[in-house]
Amino acid sequence: MAAKPTSSEDGFTLVEVLAALAIFSVSILGLISSIGHATRTATEIELRTLAGIVAENRIAVFRSKCTNTVTARANDTGFPSIGAGADCFREGITRAESTVLDQNFDYLLQRNETPDPRIKELVVSVSHEDQIILTRRTYFRTPRVTVVSPAP
Repeated sequence: MAAKPTSSEDGFTLVEVLAALAIFSVSILGLISSIGHATRTATEIELRTLAGIVAENRIAVFRSKCTNTVTARANDTGFPSIGAGADCFREGITRAESTVLDQNFDYLLQRNETPDPRIKELVVSVSHEDQIILTRRTYFRTPRVTVVSPAP
């Protein structure tokens, strides 16, 4: 049996195979880059969420430790001065660390006066490993006033 001559249209040429591989490689590289970007974004979102938890926890601790109930007489005309617990509202900055889900965060508590002396401001800024601030929460507090009837 004699061998059948092959035509140039049977199969692919080496150039066609190399071109297909190049196109495939470029598309795979784009896909890998997208996956890497999505992973970095998910990690950043996780850190920002955890930083928000740290900030909310610091505000909750501050609220629980800084009770400032003020007693006022029913016939008082002015707003009473802050009584017990006012010390936790003194102006100042506190730096500390907190760990959530094995992630270490640095936070800054800044207590500020406001133009209205009855209202106090607490700003909590949270960063991760001395990087940029991931979240900042502001909490305003006014004293709780218990009004009692004047003595007869």
